[in-house]
Amino acid sequence: MSHTGETKKKIIHFYCRPCGEYHLKTHPHYSEMFKRKEERARQREAKEKTQRGRGNKGN
Repeated sequence: MSHTGETKKKIIHFYCRPCGEYHLKTHPHYSEMFKRKEERARQREAKEKTQRGRGNKGN
């Protein structure tokens, strides 16, 4: 099955947990959620980087 010529549809809605409803990504809660998601990813990367630096000697 070939996917040639098919276009990808952009997702313009998201589920807003604080409201319990779907909204457009222009909703104020989306930017807050996106910022939290990026911050968690940075924290996870920093944690993994420090664990790699130790070489898991504690195990």
